[in-house]
Order: sequence, then structure tokens, then C-alpha cells
Amino acid sequence: MPSDPITRYVQWMRTKGLSTSLIARRSSVLRAAEYQMGVGLLKASPEDVTRFLAAEQKRGLSDATRHIYAGHLRTFYSWAIRAGLSRRNPVIGAAVPKRPRYLPRPIADQQLHRAFTAAEPRTRLILALASMAGLRAVEIARLRREDIIDHGDEPSILVHGKGDKPRMVSLSPQLLAELLRYGMPKRGPIIRRLDDGKHPVSPSLISSVANRHLHELGISDTLHSCRHWSATSLYRDTRDIRLVQETLGHSSPAVTAIYVAYSSEKAPAAMERLGVRLLAPIEAPAT
Repeated sequence: MPSDPITRYVQWMRTKGLSTSLIARRSSVLRAAEYQMGVGLLKASPEDVTRFLAAEQKRGLSDATRHIYAGHLRTFYSWAIRAGLSRRNPVIGAAVPKRPRYLPRPIADQQLHRAFTAAEPRTRLILALASMAGLRAVEIARLRREDIIDHGDEPSILVHGKGDKPRMVSLSPQLLAELLRYGMPKRGPIIRRLDDGKHPVSPSLISSVANRHLHELGISDTLHSCRHWSATSLYRDTRDIRLVQETLGHSSPAVTAIYVAYSSEKAPAAMERLGVRLLAPIEAPAT
């Protein structure tokens, strides 16, 4: 058994079936923390953790990112305690930035329509998958012909989400038409590299292609704003937060709420009804 606790932790994460990308992110943060703190992680104090997070702030990392880094450290120390390697979690007592309150940022209907109609075929399909199915860039990059179930009574898409967690998303006739318009292969990746037409593109390329198109049109939104638009539109149509949660592949409705923008148009009437209810005379009970 290796003596390095980070190596042991990585092996444990692999046995738990965590995704390769998550393991890589966690181990990278742990290695950086160990290097910057100048002590082994198992010897670190709350003050060491505080200094590490402060140094990351000086490097330009946001509060949100440093909050995530603290979460990776906290998870590592929880494992170390269970494994008998440590008696305490030094993240407890450290100065950890609060998790920022995120606001939904859906792209405006008019802007999305303009970007969609002006896009070349590949970009148009990327925008369609993000807005009509709520897919992330990584999920678009992973999408294969074998995942498109376009037969039967309920056409759907098998989405390979974050953490390698699969989910089924309903395939609308409009999105199926976009897939057919782009030209689905008999097998293999849906969005393919232009140089060979066989291999899938990377998630970063998916994002950059869509974002460059949006910005060239003078639209400041990003591809992820199309996912926010999908969530907001779906919730407004159904008022079913659980449906939106399952469609987007979120772990909890609280995460989904970040993506769903409420409509301020209904606020005045709703607030007025509160006043009416409060000030209305209480009816005498029937005798």
C-alpha cells in the first residue's frame, strides 16, 4: 500500500467509482495545497488551510472557486479520519469563503432566436441541444448516434452527464428535426471534428464555438446561458421543479433553482393578493 495519502485517496476514489475528471480535479487541488502549505496534508493546521486559500485569492481565484477548493480539502480530510490517518479536519476552523449566491442568467428569447437563425449548421445544432434539451457542453461533446432513441412512442436522448451519471431526456420533434438537418451518422459522435469527421470534439471546443458565435453577434451570453434558458422556459411551462431537475441532471432542486429565473410580471398581482388577504375582514363563523 502506498504511503502517500493523496495516492491512497485517489485509489479509494477509483474503487468508489468516481469519475476520472472529478478525481483529477480533487488530486490537483490537494497537490497544490500540499505544495503551497509547505507541510504534509496530514500535518496541516486550520491556519495552513487559511493561508492556502488566501494565496489562491491573490492568484485571482474567485470566492466560488476557493469555496470549491475548500470542499475538496474537507472531503479528503473526512476520508483520512475514517481511514485512521488523521484525527481532525483542519478545514474546520479555517477561514473559508462563503458560497456565493448565484442568480439565473438565461439568454433573452430574442437574442437566442437571432443567434440560432444566424448560425452555421454545427453551431446551430450545439445551440439547439443546449436550449431544447438543456445539455451541458461536456454532454454535447459526449453525445453519440447510439444515444439518440428516435423510435417508439417516446423519443429520447441518453445523456452522459457529470460524474458519468446517465439520464434520459425527452427528444422533441423540433430537436429531432435539427439533428436530422445536421446529418446524424449511422454510429459514433454526433458533433464531429472537422478535420476527420470521425472523432468527437472536446467540451471546450463546443463552448468556444458557440460563445464565439454569440459574441460575434454582439451577444454577451454564453452557451451555458442557453441551458439556463431551457430550465427557465421548462419551469414556466410546467411549474414542476422536479421535472426540471431530472431534465438538467442536478443532484437537488436547490441547484436547479439557480437556473430558474422567476417572472417579475406576476409579482405585483401576487403581492396585492397578500395585502387583500391580510386586510380582509375576518368572517364570523357560521352559527
